[in-house]
Amino acid sequence: MALLEFDIRKPVINKVFNIDYGSTGLTDYLNKTETDLSKISYTIEEIPSLHFFPSGSISMNPADLLLSDNLKSLFTTLKEEYEYIIIDSPPVGLVSDSLMLSEYCDMVLFIVRQKKTLKKNLNIIKNLGLNKSFSKIGLILNDTRNGDKAGYKNYEEAYGKHLESIAKNKA
Repeated sequence: MALLEFDIRKPVINKVFNIDYGSTGLTDYLNKTETDLSKISYTIEEIPSLHFFPSGSISMNPADLLLSDNLKSLFTTLKEEYEYIIIDSPPVGLVSDSLMLSEYCDMVLFIVRQKKTLKKNLNIIKNLGLNKSFSKIGLILNDTRNGDKAGYKNYEEAYGKHLESIAKNKA
């Protein structure tokens, strides 16, 4: 499995996995300053089957990099080697990078954070679906919190009490 950090402006995956890769990565491959993909691939100790490709040197114009012929070459090469390729990209509403990368995606997952994601951002996702901008769209609801009266446990308790009262009334 390959994990590509295409959030070129604000890369964070390397920090999550505590990887110090210097500054060489995908942008360097797309700029042709690095032509060997194995030199920009890192294995994550906790997940040995996952190969991480960092964003690389911060580019002045990431959108231009995504228009290069090297991007198509990158995905052609990666599809030969990996069954799954995960692309981390910037949020859709902010820049066009995600739309440019969608050509190489079988599915796009949006991370929606409870009480943080704005409703207007959900409308962007809805419109992208209606316009068929992406072939398949999925949502991941993150950081959900249940109130005191919500959740299955409370349902189970209430249902149990309901059954007890039925049993008492029939006795």
